[in-house]
Amino acid sequence: MNKKLNKYTDFVTEGASDFDFKQLFFDLTEYTVPFGYEARLEPILYKIVPNLKKDAYGNYHIRIGNSKTLFTSHLDTYSKRREKINHVVKGGVISTDGTTVLGGDNKNGVVILLYMITQGVPGIYYFFRGEEGVVTGRSCNGSTWLLKKDSSIYTSVDRAIAFDRRGKGSIVTKQRARICCSDEFADALCDDFGALGLPFKKDYAYGTDSAVFMDIVPEITNISSGGEYEHSFMESTNINYTARVAHAATQINWEALPTKRNPEPVEVSRNPFGYRPYTVTKTKKTWRKVVSMLSTQGFNCINANQFYPGTEMKFRQYTGDNFINLKVFNDTVTILDDDYFDGTFEKGTPQELKELFNVDVEAASKRVIGRMVNKMDKDYTLTRRKLNFILNAHMLSYKDFKEYIENSDDYKDLFDFKDDTEIYMDIVANQATTIKRQKEQENKK
Repeated sequence: MNKKLNKYTDFVTEGASDFDFKQLFFDLTEYTVPFGYEARLEPILYKIVPNLKKDAYGNYHIRIGNSKTLFTSHLDTYSKRREKINHVVKGGVISTDGTTVLGGDNKNGVVILLYMITQGVPGIYYFFRGEEGVVTGRSCNGSTWLLKKDSSIYTSVDRAIAFDRRGKGSIVTKQRARICCSDEFADALCDDFGALGLPFKKDYAYGTDSAVFMDIVPEITNISSGGEYEHSFMESTNINYTARVAHAATQINWEALPTKRNPEPVEVSRNPFGYRPYTVTKTKKTWRKVVSMLSTQGFNCINANQFYPGTEMKFRQYTGDNFINLKVFNDTVTILDDDYFDGTFEKGTPQELKELFNVDVEAASKRVIGRMVNKMDKDYTLTRRKLNFILNAHMLSYKDFKEYIENSDDYKDLFDFKDDTEIYMDIVANQATTIKRQKEQENKK
């Protein structure tokens, strides 16, 4: 056994015959696991997989057999604080008492991967740290670190499978507004699950750890694992469905799935010139406004990490097929190519974009609310300075935002403006808006 694991030598691998999905889920979700607390789960992980390895960042992994399949899940939960979880169980559905998230996102996936390991399913298994961005504002921390530190892990596989999708029956083919797997791959996987009594269909998602390596791994998908209403205190897990997915996953020949997608980095027309700091700073401010305005129309920038004044930036829709390629310089936006505006916008300011999209105070305020949680501290309080930064990106004044909140039946009880120096959010009351937003997303499909 690895010397680093000597302190766990009193644990023995649990046999597959006595694998208890429900009890394991209870153990993994005894407390919320904010980014930075993942190591608290070590005794549980090592009890089942004593030879599990840990990299320098704190991701846990193991390789079984000779495989070109990467299986992933993440250990952290959408929470800012480590808190005791009080489970409520009704049949096979596990939820909480409504005071914390459950953590089925993504302990469902962790349970599935641990079961597959005990069954000896060939693959490279990774349990990532820090997928959620609620603590630092940056998501997919562990998977991104690994990509930068040792991309050979990703280049050695033909497919990556994440069990980190809500609900039942989804095979994700599009993440971060990009196609992540071929129809042939998704159709074959739907057929395999269907033959095992689990109907699946192709779907889209906003993005998880698996989206990090879309430029390298040919076939990437995210599979439903029985959770509902993630990121809210109404979160639940149908542990019976989770177990069914796990059992089915051990029967699928993952290595035989077709590999058709050609993974390629997003190509851009780079601007070779350097600019003075003033120009870069001013352009960044304009850029944030452009991203905010296009997000109201369901667009995501697929090469955001390549942003620079005058560089071609590419936007694609999450649910649709429209595209917009543009460049930003100082306070001007120039459309380079698109199939969206139909000549109605070629060059102008973010304010003109806002007017074209008809983004009023209500629409802008809702986008601001969606951005606030990640910036709040552990007590769900946001300083006026941080709030102003978000408001500026959405071209919304503090006065208009405050008036909208205080006169809105949906939000007036959720927020408290403390002497106009900071804003406090009632996290429990805010859960209803999370549920509403998720239902709206599902209805758009």
